This record gives sequence, C-alpha cells and structure tokens, in this order.
Amino acid sequence: MKKLTSLSLILLLMTAVTINSAVPRKSSTEIKAAKIATAKQNIASAEAALKASQTNLESARKDVTKKIVDAQTEAKYKVEHDPDTLRYLQRASDRVGNAQRALDKANTELYTLTK
Repeated sequence: MKKLTSLSLILLLMTAVTINSAVPRKSSTEIKAAKIATAKQNIASAEAALKASQTNLESARKDVTKKIVDAQTEAKYKVEHDPDTLRYLQRASDRVGNAQRALDKANTELYTLTK
C-alpha cells in the first residue's frame, strides 16, 4: 500500500468537504415538521387500533350477554319440563356464571383501553 503524502491528504480532505457541502440539508423547521407528521401518523394508528379493540370488546360483550340470556331461557325451560331439573339448573347456572365472568373481563379490558 502506498503512503499518502500530505498533499494527497489535503486534496482528499478538500474533495470530501466539497462533496459533503454539496449535499442539501434540511432545515430544523423541516425536520420538526417531519417529526410532527410522523407523530400524528402514530397517534392515528394507535387510535384506529383502540377503536378496533373497542369494537371487538363490544362484540364480545354482546355475545356473552346473548349466552347469558340463552342459558337463563334454557334453565327456565328445563325447570318447567324436565324431571331432572336440579341437574340442568346447575349446568345452566354454571354457564351463566362463566358468561358473566367473561363479560366482566371484557368490561375490564374495555375500561383499561379507554383510560
């Protein structure tokens, strides 16, 4: 490898400075505007994700509420028409309890997301 002379080093440095100064620079205002635009996009994405989560939780809440009503209806029917009423009543009660816990969990998640 050849050793660079001081003249070569000076020419190399001048070339690098010339190339570097030819690159257009963004002003601080442009940089701030770009950061603000990126932040606004991030906020919009987060809001869209929150809305989707809320929609999913609302749908889950409706499903669970329907399951509770169905279980209560089934329990009422079984009580009125089946000799093994207690057994069916216990199963329906278990399903209502499970559905209620799922509804409570969905409500808690929805509350947490909207905080």
